[in-house]
Amino acid sequence: MGKCNNCKKITENITTDHYKLSYKEIFDNFININNINLCNIDIFENEHNEIRIKDEILASKWLNFHDNKAHYRLLCSSCNSHFSSYGY
Repeated sequence: MGKCNNCKKITENITTDHYKLSYKEIFDNFININNINLCNIDIFENEHNEIRIKDEILASKWLNFHDNKAHYRLLCSSCNSHFSSYGY
């Protein structure tokens, strides 16, 4: 149960949204700052159906970068759909 940060509706169907920087902006900044060519990144799907970076050093670097840049807000599913995924 949570309260939507946008419409203020209280609902059980609450989602987490990256805000003010979108996930795409954070990811693009990481790629640009580290001069990474996406074609050179090996990824895999783990047993929980999560996509992960194979290179453990790069994966750790990404997680640290993301965690230092990401801020979140809670949105109901309707508002989350309205704001979209900003390109991802």
